[in-house]
Amino acid sequence: MILQQKKNRIWLSAFLILWVAGSGCTSTKRQFIEPQVLLKKAQHQIKSDNFEEAEESLTQLMEDSPDSKERILSQLLLAEVHYRQEQWEEAKFNFNRFVELYPAHKLAARAQYLKGMTEFRQIDISIRDQSFTHAAKSEFENLVKIYPKTPYASRGKRKIQECIDHLAQNELEVGKFYFRTNAYQSAIRRFKTLLEEFPKQTFLDEVIYLLGESYYEEESYESAKIFYKKLLKEHPRSEFRQDARARLRQLK
Repeated sequence: MILQQKKNRIWLSAFLILWVAGSGCTSTKRQFIEPQVLLKKAQHQIKSDNFEEAEESLTQLMEDSPDSKERILSQLLLAEVHYRQEQWEEAKFNFNRFVELYPAHKLAARAQYLKGMTEFRQIDISIRDQSFTHAAKSEFENLVKIYPKTPYASRGKRKIQECIDHLAQNELEVGKFYFRTNAYQSAIRRFKTLLEEFPKQTFLDEVIYLLGESYYEEESYESAKIFYKKLLKEHPRSEFRQDARARLRQLK
């Protein structure tokens, strides 16, 4: 009798476990929602800065209605949701996917621009590694090349110039670091690279002067004089002109 009761309790427990498990599966099954409804919901959530909820709505739309026309815009919106949360890798992945899937779409240029911005927003000119700057410049150059007649092309051109300025500024800071630490040959190489690759920067007078100073510290006085004279000729109003003249008088 007691043995039978134990068996009954075991069977009852097993039944309850299976029933609860079955009920759980039923309750978590996602209800289908029309894609246009989900899209409007996501747009409202984005407008309200409810990015996590917007991501859920857009993901549901893309998974449940992969062949709908709303899926196209949802791909771009998902990328922008990640972008606004500064989730750069996720944003870049989704912008890139939009451009690859819909290269002729009217919003493809926007996606390409924002793809470049995911790199641009991570630039730090204070560090030596400028991988993000080079990557951003490349993305903006692709934008100008592929979508030259869109409003985003002009934005891309401005960003390309900003990237060039960042690279030049970084090169200057690295050169000045070498100069401060008495690594004059390394400083000379950096400063010469600046003159050759970034000839339109506003701080070239400082670069030329520091080249003269680097050669002076290396006791290459003839080379130093060349750059002091170059500074006075090409930048007669430079703030470094008096120091350059003083050096030339000293080297007579």
